[in-house]
Amino acid sequence: MLGRNYIKEKLMSKKPILGTWCIIPSPITADIISSCGLDFLIIDAEHGPISFETAQMMAIAAESRGVSPVMRVGGIIESDILKAADIGVHCIQIPNVETKSDVEHIVKFAKYPPIGHRGFSPFTRAGGYSIENSKTLTTHSNENMLIAINIEGKKSVEQIDEILTVDSFS
Repeated sequence: MLGRNYIKEKLMSKKPILGTWCIIPSPITADIISSCGLDFLIIDAEHGPISFETAQMMAIAAESRGVSPVMRVGGIIESDILKAADIGVHCIQIPNVETKSDVEHIVKFAKYPPIGHRGFSPFTRAGGYSIENSKTLTTHSNENMLIAINIEGKKSVEQIDEILTVDSFS
């Protein structure tokens, strides 16, 4: 993603952040929620019936209000992580992460080479729909995209120290 990542800027400046979930597949609902002064909105495609087309419109609505769109995908699914990144969300949230290997796969799916192996197309919302952005897209996106993982089970809690050793910037 080429634009500003509002949530990352606040996190880097150690400011508190506040956000909420949205499982209703509606850009209007996302716009209303985003008008309330939140820092981020989680577009929940794991539990909500939200398509990528609708999620992109919801992300546009949130971003127009200075709110970072976060997309919760259904799992460690390469194509879903790629599409979430391509629609221009500021953060991808992945549920049910259990191991260091899971996190390494997520990073590979979400980041461009040399960090990962995310497929490249500048003709997406995240790429500004332009070949002109090709030279900066990979570097900027690798630095700008946040990845959030959900530690939800006993196995992942037992593996937490190892999970936390993964560096998403190497």
